[in-house]
Amino acid sequence: MTDILEIYKALEELAPPELAERWDNCGLQVGPAGGEVRRILLSLDVTLPVAEEAAETGAELIVSHHPLIFTPLQRIDGATAQGKLIHYLVANKIAVFSIHTSLDSARGGVNDALADFIGIRNAIPLKIIAEGAGLGRIGELPETESGTTLAARLKSALGLGEIRVSGDISGGVRRVALCSGSGGDLLGAALEQKADIFVTGEIHHHTALSALGGGLPVLELGHWKSERIVLPSLQKILRGQFGSIAVDISSRDSEPFHFV
Repeated sequence: MTDILEIYKALEELAPPELAERWDNCGLQVGPAGGEVRRILLSLDVTLPVAEEAAETGAELIVSHHPLIFTPLQRIDGATAQGKLIHYLVANKIAVFSIHTSLDSARGGVNDALADFIGIRNAIPLKIIAEGAGLGRIGELPETESGTTLAARLKSALGLGEIRVSGDISGGVRRVALCSGSGGDLLGAALEQKADIFVTGEIHHHTALSALGGGLPVLELGHWKSERIVLPSLQKILRGQFGSIAVDISSRDSEPFHFV
């Protein structure tokens, strides 16, 4: 068994709070300041099914990417979905610790996981926040391939039925910019740093128009898919650091959208 405070400390060393965006709410969301932990459940989001999975498997701690609480709460009302979830977590003594944009920017975090998944070499941040850390990544593929081939490769690897594309992807690409999750804010940096293509989870309509105007093709992988790939890496790190603790990836953490 390990005291939960040791795990909080390890998570903050992995994803330093100072790397988080100002609007974000990383860190402890719900739970005790102390206590023993035997099992951790990893998820992208904290939903009632994920909380129930934690209770059923005996996990005392959920480590999530997205915070459970983004904005200040005026009340915790059990009649609301969020209130019901918080009541359930407290009643079952399940803590929640979230590492969102801090893990996006950290070395070995979400964007590095996405860069490795794509096969990018020598990836560096698109927007530097601290030495060696920052938002997004840019680097080069081992060899030039067409954007069409890259899209097909990622679609197959992620098990996607389709990838939303902006611009012409028929040409060759070598220099790839990326940002997991919602990456529209980094489009300008991708253009400035002469990327051949921009891979992200999602961008807005008008951002896509700007990309078209700048001649930069965009591949949208989906917000959930582009971020959840970090969980196996996080699992490996925590298992290596806390060998006596079981660390599982949630099987009930799911994409909120589907196609019909």
